[in-house]
Amino acid sequence: MNYQNKTKDELINELQKLQHESDSVKTSYEKEITERKHAETSLKQALEWQEAIFEGSRDSIFISDQDSRFVAVNNTACDLTGYSREQLLKMRIPDIHDLPDLDAYKMYHQRIFGGEEILSEAKILRSDGAKIDTEFNNRCVSIAGKLYMHTTARNITERKQAETALRESEGRFRTLYNDAVVGLYRTNSQGEILLANHALVKMLGFSSFEELAAINLNRSGVGTTYQRQKFIDQIEKEGEVKDLDAIWICRDGKEIFVRENAKLIRDH
Repeated sequence: MNYQNKTKDELINELQKLQHESDSVKTSYEKEITERKHAETSLKQALEWQEAIFEGSRDSIFISDQDSRFVAVNNTACDLTGYSREQLLKMRIPDIHDLPDLDAYKMYHQRIFGGEEILSEAKILRSDGAKIDTEFNNRCVSIAGKLYMHTTARNITERKQAETALRESEGRFRTLYNDAVVGLYRTNSQGEILLANHALVKMLGFSSFEELAAINLNRSGVGTTYQRQKFIDQIEKEGEVKDLDAIWICRDGKEIFVRENAKLIRDH
């Protein structure tokens, strides 16, 4: 550009124009830098949120690929298995299960990658050799265009122990109930027989509980001879019936004399 033939005013105008263009470029550059910093801050915050959720979960989280290799685990997963993160990231799913406990893995792994969400149970083999009853919630996720299995795992040892204790308690109750030498039964206000032990079934001349349960005490000629409604009214009012001497009619029509005691049980 030839500045020799330009007047002073023209040169000043040219300089002002160049200054304006420079300021525009500077402003645009500063805006781009600001937007980039905002984006970096947002990304950092998002990653921090994800990390907090991932590591803050009370459940163990395992991310594994289609070859069953762990690619990410949280601290709770390390606590559950007894392995460090570095160790787990060199392992595959079968490595944390004893061979007899791999049925769920063999049955569901491909189905999960096929899109099914599967809730399953299996024992985890810890690094110290202990086995832990564990519940797994599995689903397939896509990360950067690649499929992975997202698994949350929860120690259910206490729940299993409670279920076992409940079954044993129920078993003891059934044994005591059925082996009692006196007749025991449970009925409702509609006259339906809900429970009856062997002694009562035999006492009334029936061959099975199912046969006895087919009758209704409010309507049938078999069973009690007293007015059932008075019995129901008393037990609902007082909560029990004590030493009621009554006549019961057996299946074959024979009358037997019984002494009955009953307590009210309310379903909550």
